[in-house]
Amino acid sequence: MADLVAGFLLFILIVVVIVIWASHRARRRKFDAIEKRIGRLERELKRLAGQLSVAPETAAAATTLPRSPVAEAPAREEATPELPPAKQVAEAPTVVTPYEWPAIEPPEVPKPPSPLQIWSERIRAQLAHEEWEAIVGASWLNKIGVLVLVVGIALFLGYSFVRLGPPGRIALGYAVSVAMLIVGVIAEHRLRYRLFARGLIGGGWAAVYFTTYAMHGLEAARVIDSPIVASLALMVVAAGMIGHSLRYRSETVTGLAFVIGFVTLIVSPISGFSLFASIPLVAALLVLAHVFDWRALPLAGLILTYAVYALRFGVLAAGEVEPSMAAFILGQSVLGIYWLLYEGFDLLNLRRRGMQLDARCAIFPLNACGFFGVSLVQWPEAAPHTLYLFFAATAAAYLLSTFIRARLRSPSSFATDASTLDRALFGGYEAGITVAAISALIAIFLGLSGLRESLALLVEGEALFLAGLTLRERYPRVLGGLVLLVAMLTLVEGHMPRADEIALLGLSLHAWVPLALLMVAVFYLNRWLLSAAPLIGEQAYSYVGSALLTAVLGEVPAQYLGVVWLLFAAGLFEFGLRRNLTEFRFQCYGVAAFALLALAAINAFGAVTQASRPWLFLGVAALIAYGVAWRVLRLQPDRLPALERGWLQTVSSAAGTVWLASFAWYALPSPVVAIAWGALGLGLIEVGALVALPTLRLQGHIVVALALGRLFLANFTNFGVTAGVSHRLLTVLPLIALCYYLWATLSRISASARWEQKLPPLYLYAGAVLAAVLIRFELGRVTTVLGWALLALALLYFGVRWANRDLRFQSYVLAILTFARSWSTNFYIPASLAGAFGRVTTGAIVVVSFYAAQFLSPRLRPAAAIEGSALHRALLRFDAHGRAVFSILATVLLTVLLFYEVSGHLLTVAWGLEGVALLLAGFALHERVLRLSGLALLLVCISKLFIYDLRALETIYRILSFAVLGLLLIGVSWVYTRYRDTLKQYL
Repeated sequence: MADLVAGFLLFILIVVVIVIWASHRARRRKFDAIEKRIGRLERELKRLAGQLSVAPETAAAATTLPRSPVAEAPAREEATPELPPAKQVAEAPTVVTPYEWPAIEPPEVPKPPSPLQIWSERIRAQLAHEEWEAIVGASWLNKIGVLVLVVGIALFLGYSFVRLGPPGRIALGYAVSVAMLIVGVIAEHRLRYRLFARGLIGGGWAAVYFTTYAMHGLEAARVIDSPIVASLALMVVAAGMIGHSLRYRSETVTGLAFVIGFVTLIVSPISGFSLFASIPLVAALLVLAHVFDWRALPLAGLILTYAVYALRFGVLAAGEVEPSMAAFILGQSVLGIYWLLYEGFDLLNLRRRGMQLDARCAIFPLNACGFFGVSLVQWPEAAPHTLYLFFAATAAAYLLSTFIRARLRSPSSFATDASTLDRALFGGYEAGITVAAISALIAIFLGLSGLRESLALLVEGEALFLAGLTLRERYPRVLGGLVLLVAMLTLVEGHMPRADEIALLGLSLHAWVPLALLMVAVFYLNRWLLSAAPLIGEQAYSYVGSALLTAVLGEVPAQYLGVVWLLFAAGLFEFGLRRNLTEFRFQCYGVAAFALLALAAINAFGAVTQASRPWLFLGVAALIAYGVAWRVLRLQPDRLPALERGWLQTVSSAAGTVWLASFAWYALPSPVVAIAWGALGLGLIEVGALVALPTLRLQGHIVVALALGRLFLANFTNFGVTAGVSHRLLTVLPLIALCYYLWATLSRISASARWEQKLPPLYLYAGAVLAAVLIRFELGRVTTVLGWALLALALLYFGVRWANRDLRFQSYVLAILTFARSWSTNFYIPASLAGAFGRVTTGAIVVVSFYAAQFLSPRLRPAAAIEGSALHRALLRFDAHGRAVFSILATVLLTVLLFYEVSGHLLTVAWGLEGVALLLAGFALHERVLRLSGLALLLVCISKLFIYDLRALETIYRILSFAVLGLLLIGVSWVYTRYRDTLKQYL
């Protein structure tokens, strides 16, 4: 409680300092503006003076110019008598003396005096050129002496003499007081003693006032028992003081009288009557200040009033006198009367002082600080549980003051460019409504708790907002907005974390939900009411309303949360689009981000075991996201900025793609997911091409890539069978067809993006890779080479037919892989194939396929000069020798097969026969690579014969090898010799 009170007092003091400082800065800016305008006027006058001084010279120069024919024509028409030539006299030239223009000096504009000069002039005027010593001796010492004398009288009346009773003390006090008044009145008629006399008059009236007070207030001098009679006596004395002061109209005399009166109250014993006796003093002071338009006196009286109460009467709660509830109530009543008197005085002088910056401008803030400061020192000690009533009452009082200020000093009476601080400083309603709003805020915090606290803050803030809107005043709207913000923060920070639940319409909800819905309605209503001209920051009403509504929608079951938020975001977007309100579109994006996070965290990754059908909500979310993307796509170009339009299309369509792919993942069997993703990717690519949306096509390519990748993770290792057909075959073949379809489709599109122009070869290679892997898993370990060989042959066929180098390269790579697998797997680890020996069967088929591929390959010649990188040039040369590649692979594979199948004794013979066969085929088919392969194989045989067979074979096999190989070599030599001329065309 003490911290709250101290904080409030600190706030009031800061407000006062800010108001005074802002007023000073405003006046300083106005003085600077006046000085700048004066400087511009001086420069303009100097410029005009310079132009006026140059004007005569211009006129003189104009007289020396030759006369124009038009000007001379009338002169020739005049009738002049003709004179004889001898008697003509030459006319003397006319000399025109220029007129001397008097120099005009710009008037000197006096510079506005500084505040220091103004105060120094006032001091000199008050001194009236008197010596300071005379002023101090005649005036100051007089007032100090009178003060000391009155205090002495007060002490005398309070002192209990044994021989002097109460009537005697009162009589003696009146005698001294009246004597001072009589001497002062007589001496005041003489000019020389006027200053001295007015001090005696002020002190005399103060002494009379205190003596009258002592008749009931002091026990030692009490002659009146009735407090009513005593109060009437004090009022009569106060009226006499006022009437007598009206005769002199001196602020000094009156001020001295009241200062002495307050001092006498300080030195008197403490009692309830002494507390009440200060009220007539304050009332009389303010009446005189208002009648004579005194400016310093009311401010000094205000400071004295609260200072006397705080220093003297405030000790009733501090222990000097036994505190009681009656004394506390009396003290607060007197403080309330103080506040009412000074507030009323300030209201009466609003129109009179206008926009003048004087001491009266500080009455409102100092009155508030004094009233709150002194009250908050006593109230928490005397009645801490009812402190909220104090702030509620002050809020009502300041609200009434606000209405009066608005009538007396209407906002239209201020300049249009007047700031809020200026208006508050010069009597506008802003100061009163600020204190009222803060007091009501504190009263709510102290008197209420729970949801009622937030509800009361909501009511206060909305009342301020509607008042400002109705009166077309901005400041109440600003205050209302701040209070509404506090209401929302108290709800979020204090009540939302609690787990209290209620039943509403059969639903179990948190207790804060109804109040949050009410706040949402209020915030949206305020934003609708401000649709014409909202202030800076007032668009926050819709943001806060959307945030609260998002929190309320979070009460739905977790599995529905993402979809509900996404629907809410779509509604915000549509509303902002139709009303052309950017703020609602931005709110849509924020809510949509939360929705996507909820879908990912709950439905996609976390709710598989919690929700019965998570894929259902993912599908709905995907449809909503695609609907938003389609809505944006159908808009006119001027409805949304280009950047926002493109960004929104990309994000919404990408979100729809993600959630639809997730939907397929959860909703479909594992082998079918890849097909669904492939179909989704194909649809996105086709729709993206149809509506010319590259981002949609990019999403389609990404989804297709994911589908192809999933085949390796889930489909190739799936051993399921349906209707006798494996799941691999049923799921991989459609994606292979999809790859070739996309390759063919994208190859025909010439207007695609640069990044998309690089995709057709990738799809072409992806189809070949998938087909090769599928063959590996479908045909098994032995027959894989057969499928690869046939696939390589098919790729080569279409590559030659369509002149597609990529297909030919795929066939080369696959042929090399087939060759390597045949040698490493089929030949090295033979197995049975349908009852036949696997090595011979598979090897023969592969060799035949390679020789067939050789003859399918085109006869290409490498270009003389090939441009491009080294790798590119190497690939082109390799493609030019494709026939040789297939031939060499077939020959080597056949040679290795003979190595494994023919006995070591007859291997040389078998290789020799193979070499001769290659030679004959090369001659017959005009294939040099076959002839060279045959010759190379014969050379290998000769080398083997002398290096190995001669030492390792038995005699019979050695003889047979030499004989057969010799005959073969002789036959080959005879062919080359006999048909030499014919064979030249083949060589």
